[in-house]
Amino acid sequence: FLASARELATRLVPGEPLRPVPLDHPLFSMLADARTVAVPRRPEITAPQIEGIYVGSRIACLVSPIGLGCGWDDHDVPLLEQAVYYDVDSATRLGINLVAYAVGYAEAARSEARPELFGMRDEQNPTDELVFAQLRHGGAWNVHPGAATALLRRLRAETSLGVSLKRVAVDPARESLEPFPFLYLEGLDTFAWDEPTCGALRQFLARGGTLLINNGLGLSTFDQAVRRELAQLLPGSELAPVPPDHPLLGACRPVDDVRFTPAAVKANPAQQGALLEAIALDGDLRVIYSPIDLACAWSGCDYPLARAYEGPSGVALGMNLLVYAMTH
Repeated sequence: FLASARELATRLVPGEPLRPVPLDHPLFSMLADARTVAVPRRPEITAPQIEGIYVGSRIACLVSPIGLGCGWDDHDVPLLEQAVYYDVDSATRLGINLVAYAVGYAEAARSEARPELFGMRDEQNPTDELVFAQLRHGGAWNVHPGAATALLRRLRAETSLGVSLKRVAVDPARESLEPFPFLYLEGLDTFAWDEPTCGALRQFLARGGTLLINNGLGLSTFDQAVRRELAQLLPGSELAPVPPDHPLLGACRPVDDVRFTPAAVKANPAQQGALLEAIALDGDLRVIYSPIDLACAWSGCDYPLARAYEGPSGVALGMNLLVYAMTH
């Protein structure tokens, strides 16, 4: 049954694999703490095992390799020795969270499902306009569809910067990065860069390009992957905190009072000011990383338990980052 369920899931969402859901994902903490579990037939299993297929930022299709129904029905399965299932308490906590997650992320699902429509101006090949070029990678790379366009609309309305609203997806191993001074990378889980990708990105940075990395929902799996891949990309260079008086933070809008979501405050209780890290090359910040989610603020909808910036702070930081990239 598990094999057929996994096969069905990949048919329901073609081109997207099932991925392990990390323990710090909102799914496991929506209403109850379900990060530890008990499995009567497998006492060595103490963490929940859930697999999911992401559509945007949310888990659209979910598979549980360990049985949930026995716990929901409040009974064991003594006559079926091969049955592996959560105990009643674990299954109940997971079930409550599953329902809360489906309801809580419904607004984000609707927002991210809207088609990105553009006028003739943005459908044309840009000349001297800012193009929001987003890197494809092997993980869940398209976390917040529509968020970039929402931010770019604000930038077009509130600044004199030439902006194309149409986001462009780029595979650096197969497509030239030459047209782009700015690249954006986001994700929810692990990813890896091969050597052709690293070579293209090194050339991009060497000619003065800026790479902005956003941790979708602020998850640890993506954070670990970012730090690992940057160490491979730029050996000997390390991410360092962006100081509060750096010109980046006032490139377009002043960011004096940075606000975080409750989950981000809980994870970073002592943080004051923007939580950004960067690698400087030749005096300018060329790689800028936000360990908590910037982009969920751009779209203006709710992402329960996301470790993120709240709306106005995330929008102001996003605008500053784009203006800094285009002026440095």
